[in-house]
Amino acid sequence: MPKEKIPKEQETIVKRRIVECAARLFASKGYAATSVREIVSSAGVTAPVLYYYFKSKEGIFLEITKEGRKQFDEMLSSVQSMQGSAREKITLLVLGMLRIHRKHIDAARVIHSAFFGPPEGAPDFDFKVFHANLISTLTSIVEKGMKDGEIAKINPGAINGAVLGVIGHCLDSELFFPELAVDERQALEIIDVLFRGILPRDAQ
Repeated sequence: MPKEKIPKEQETIVKRRIVECAARLFASKGYAATSVREIVSSAGVTAPVLYYYFKSKEGIFLEITKEGRKQFDEMLSSVQSMQGSAREKITLLVLGMLRIHRKHIDAARVIHSAFFGPPEGAPDFDFKVFHANLISTLTSIVEKGMKDGEIAKINPGAINGAVLGVIGHCLDSELFFPELAVDERQALEIIDVLFRGILPRDAQ
């Protein structure tokens, strides 16, 4: 236990503050360039408190990814278990991704930079599991939609690619062009185009 004893009811708040401050610093400066001293200063705690709860800076990074994975998996589970059409499930999937991403934008930036940055830039973490779980959920929705006659019987991979394109556009606009970020109304319009197609009716 750190020298300054933290009341039990305050521990969750303190840990959350450390994680949020670290995510903000990692997002703005990068993982490697952020020091423990900066994190504890921003969070208003001492280094022993940080080390007690997270062991190291790497421990905080892993906590950020673990929290993201937890919310991501809960959202996928909710989509899979909901009653509704394939379109309704895909809509909820896209909006769910957008809401989580927007709510935890600093963590999203950290994960994005760690995945696409240099290998020595952040601790090892299996980011492919996010993509694999998303594809698995989307494939099950598409295949059931085909079976129920809600989606045309074409290559499921092509449909997955189209939906992933929508998700990627929504998330990337938030990351790189916040002034042009896609809101939920615009996301719904894009999903509508996805289902209706872009050909005029007389050409279909």
